[in-house]
Amino acid sequence: MLKNLERFMTHLFRPRPELRIEHDEVGVSVFRPDGTIEYVRWDALTQVVLITTDEGPFVEDVFWLLVGGPGEDGRPSGAALPGGHVQGALLDRLLALPGFDHERFIGAMGSTANAEFLCWTTPTAA
Repeated sequence: MLKNLERFMTHLFRPRPELRIEHDEVGVSVFRPDGTIEYVRWDALTQVVLITTDEGPFVEDVFWLLVGGPGEDGRPSGAALPGGHVQGALLDRLLALPGFDHERFIGAMGSTANAEFLCWTTPTAA
C-alpha cells in the first residue's frame, strides 16, 4: 500500500516540460517544449472543439482545439491547448465568442469519456 502511495505521489509531482501559451488581440500561440510553435489568428478561427479523455483526474484529460483557416503560408492554422492552461483572459475570450455553446462546454467539463464537443464554429463555417 505504501509503495502505491509513493508511486502516486511521484507521478503527481513529477517535473513536466514547460508549455507556454501567449495570446493577444491578434491570436493565440503555443510554444511546445520540443520547439514546435502552433498559432491561430482570431480572425481565422473557424472552430473551437473540446476533446476529453477517460484518463483523468490525475493527468490532463481536457484539451482545447482551436481550428483556423489557412495561414499566411497557405497551410491550416490551429493550436491544441491542455485544459489546465486555458484560464483567465484567454478563457474569457473563448467563452465570449458569439454563439459559443456553453451547455456543450459544461458537458465537456463533466465528461469522463473519450469524446469531442464542438463548442463554437464561425457563422460562415456553419
